[in-house]
Amino acid sequence: MTGTSEATMADLPASGLTRPALAAERALARLDEIAALRPGWFHGAGERIAPVALDAVREIVGRHPELIRHAGIFPTMIGGISIENGPYPLGYRIEAGSNGAMSIEIDGMAAAPADCAGLAGLWAAAAPLEARMGRTLAWYDGPVAIEMETRAGLAIGMAMPEPGSGAPFIGILPQPLTGHAYRDGKICLRAVMLEPGTALFLFDLGDCREDQPFSLAPFHGVLVEDMLPEPGLFCADLESLAGTAPGT
Repeated sequence: MTGTSEATMADLPASGLTRPALAAERALARLDEIAALRPGWFHGAGERIAPVALDAVREIVGRHPELIRHAGIFPTMIGGISIENGPYPLGYRIEAGSNGAMSIEIDGMAAAPADCAGLAGLWAAAAPLEARMGRTLAWYDGPVAIEMETRAGLAIGMAMPEPGSGAPFIGILPQPLTGHAYRDGKICLRAVMLEPGTALFLFDLGDCREDQPFSLAPFHGVLVEDMLPEPGLFCADLESLAGTAPGT
């Protein structure tokens, strides 16, 4: 996550890029920032980031963009770059050393060999997310906003006013820092959805039962205005509506 400012996140990008393409664009911009760091970038410490490390991560962005889709990208003190992801769809860390050598940890365990293609396969297998119904947050002739419990944390399901995608609900699973900013009232739900690292899903609430898990299909397309809530819908607003839903 590169920032959570309401001003920079509440406007729909005019680029028309898909969600994976937006994440790749963000990752390349982040690498440009890291490349510009000078020696001593961290309180007088920190080596200049090695060009071979930058090239290695750019290659990952080009070949396996899913691996940076929800991840943070950070410089290391010894001139390398670390890609850190979790909890969705799985926890992993990829480090490109200052000599270009690559290492991968999955859930804290070293992966041998350090194979990004194999990790991308695990990523794809873990991407469909199982959910269970939680609280109904808003109701209008039926649920229009719900909480969902997943292995990666609480997600929000929102009815789309004009579901051109063919699925009437969109699921929203923010990265941890984005989720904290939303719950603290610093950003609205629209801004959460526009953050490229937020995972979005499509589902039909009519296919879901409160006592049974259901599957959320990852959304890889172009986010359009009809899929977004109006600006200014904050966590406190949905919480204030939760007690008015039938059965609450």
